[in-house]
Amino acid sequence: MATVLPPGPQPASGNETLQVHYNYVGKLEGRLKDPSKGGSTLTTILFLVVCSFIVLENLMVLIAIWKNNKFHNRMYFFIGNLALCDLLAGIAYEVNILMSGKKTFSLSLTVWFIREGSMFVALGASTCSLLAIAIERHLTMIKMWP
Repeated sequence: MATVLPPGPQPASGNETLQVHYNYVGKLEGRLKDPSKGGSTLTTILFLVVCSFIVLENLMVLIAIWKNNKFHNRMYFFIGNLALCDLLAGIAYEVNILMSGKKTFSLSLTVWFIREGSMFVALGASTCSLLAIAIERHLTMIKMWP
């Protein structure tokens, strides 16, 4: 059974599976808009700048932990792990932004799944790092209990 796309603006070339997916979830028309006709270019630039700050700030944290021997203990190990996960999430989000819009349909399915999956993995790792920090803090507080 072939899926027929509705009449309207269609991408000139690209992956049919992605077109069917975005049509099914109702996002096909939004992918085909010209970014110069709206504020999406400004929004994209703003998000890229914010992501760049996230990457730089987490890189500074990692360098500070690496360079300072005083920070080579368990608590800072977990903070460094969180900084690394957030750094990777920032990079994954920047890549996701740069490969979105009309460029989406030129991606192969493998590249599209890597693009989408890397974001979920990075955010999941960041959440697990926060959980590890919370457990470590809880265990530290239990040890200090009188």
